[in-house]
Amino acid sequence: MQTTQGLPKGKTIINLNGCHINENESGHCGYCGGKKGSQGAVQWGLVSNKMTVQDYQKLMDRGWRRCGGYYYKYDFEKSCCQPFTIRLNASEYQISQSQRKVMKKFNKFLLGQIGMDGKAVETKMQIQEESKLQQKQNEQDVNQVKHAQILSILNDITTNYPQQEVFEGISEQQYQELVKFSIINKSKDKQLKDTLSWSTNTLIKLFFQIKADKKDKMPHNLKSIKDFVNELRLINQLVFNQENSSVKIEDSGYLTFVNLEKDTAVEETKQAQKEKDKTQQKKSHKQVEEKKEDAKPEISKSQGVQENLLYQQYFKEHVPLELKEGQELKHSYTVTISKALYNKECFEVYSQYQQTVHKDIEKHPSGYKRFLCQNPLFDPKDQRENNFKSPQRLDDFDNIRTYKDEGVWPEHLGGYHMVHKIDGEVFAVGVIDITPNVLSSVYLYYNPKFEFLSPGVFTAVREIEYVQRIMEVFDPEFKYYYMGYYFQDCQKSVYKANYKPSQVLCPLTQNYVYLTDEIKSRITAQKLPLLCDDLPKIKELSLTDTQATTLAQNIKFIYQEQETLSISDLSIRYQPIILKLLVNLYQNIGLDLMMTCSFTF
Repeated sequence: MQTTQGLPKGKTIINLNGCHINENESGHCGYCGGKKGSQGAVQWGLVSNKMTVQDYQKLMDRGWRRCGGYYYKYDFEKSCCQPFTIRLNASEYQISQSQRKVMKKFNKFLLGQIGMDGKAVETKMQIQEESKLQQKQNEQDVNQVKHAQILSILNDITTNYPQQEVFEGISEQQYQELVKFSIINKSKDKQLKDTLSWSTNTLIKLFFQIKADKKDKMPHNLKSIKDFVNELRLINQLVFNQENSSVKIEDSGYLTFVNLEKDTAVEETKQAQKEKDKTQQKKSHKQVEEKKEDAKPEISKSQGVQENLLYQQYFKEHVPLELKEGQELKHSYTVTISKALYNKECFEVYSQYQQTVHKDIEKHPSGYKRFLCQNPLFDPKDQRENNFKSPQRLDDFDNIRTYKDEGVWPEHLGGYHMVHKIDGEVFAVGVIDITPNVLSSVYLYYNPKFEFLSPGVFTAVREIEYVQRIMEVFDPEFKYYYMGYYFQDCQKSVYKANYKPSQVLCPLTQNYVYLTDEIKSRITAQKLPLLCDDLPKIKELSLTDTQATTLAQNIKFIYQEQETLSISDLSIRYQPIILKLLVNLYQNIGLDLMMTCSFTF
């Protein structure tokens, strides 16, 4: 019987024209690439441009996912690959060592300890330490050369000295010891102070070594170091004490090696002292200014730190970043959650991601909008969206939605973008659906320049930590993180099992079980496995002809948003088609959902 009635408010509206059953829908499988057979991906599908967040949560718990306003569910027995809905109870999450490592690396990047190449950046202290070690090594190398020069001069002296008995008893090893423990320093000659000239007290040590050995037998002409110096000058006047000589014996007994090349270290030291003096002046000036500010309200240093770490209010972190005294962030990191609407900055990053990661050029935003922005989900508590007429096009909702920062916990549930930024630049965007008890991860794209930060793992952990924070502060029932589909033999999705302890949906009982090794074995052994031994199969899997007819008679259809029809009002030609479609919907979305939805043509 036909009646006139508009579309009801606050209900999910399913367009039967866009629904299809699992026949003749096979196509190329994006997971195995046809390696497991020619069946391809066989799916049930339905279209809804307006769906409550409550109903979509029910669909996910029956194995459905969505892409825009199209919802799909795999036929396990007909498809080449079997996708299991996978989720995590965030309160049970146990972060793995590799996931913890990714979060630590991100913190180090914020602190400037890791560069844009993903490699560790030497800290100032490390650089200073290495500089000291290098300087010490250089000094040792230079000293070895100088020791060799001193030994060469000593050899000349002992060889040319007329009274050879003076040096009797002094071994080669003793000469080396004398040189080794001699003092080597800058020349005290003022004319040589800015040059590379240097002096040593080796001759003085040699004189006292001879005096100690000879005692009373010391030659009468060598009573003092001055005598020894004069004697050496007379003997070696061709070598020492000449105006242009490279070696001189000072009156004090010091041996000076003359090198008139400029000493750059002296200039550097002078410059460093000037800089130090300037710094000290600035510091003194700052101290004076701070004293002037004493009367003003004190602003604690921690306030600035807290401002840099505002993102922490979004997440219950497993690897929190804690700034030590005097430590500062080298990079800023911010998070915003906004309605899933088009944003030029995010689209540009998406285009870069598609081109770099998937080798796909995305110049026009239409596909991006349809895939990741236009969202049919609405919260019945949002009166504006609740009262909105059934959208003819999916983007009709965009006209009443506003792109803005929704804060830590949006006022209403629905589809959102979690935008992560580093230094004000988009780092990654997590496309998420928020339903009463679930954060469902729809898609992730990121800026390729930040790939070294492992954005896939990083954002997944962040989304789990976000659920934990919301559960802790806002809603204790909001505790599940849905990761989409788990294909056990596909590398593209098997990583999801790393977020433990994850659960998968049993396709026969519609209950979740922990993904243990035993469950993995069952999944490998059968296309349509029973994963819950102690629970009955869902009753909707079987339906008699009589039950199917009764079901169809209780469903009302809204035609052109005004007329309400029953199945008997339809053409006899189309009644069997609609009946078959309704039976498939019953088996795959459940009776409770069918009774609360509205159906249109």
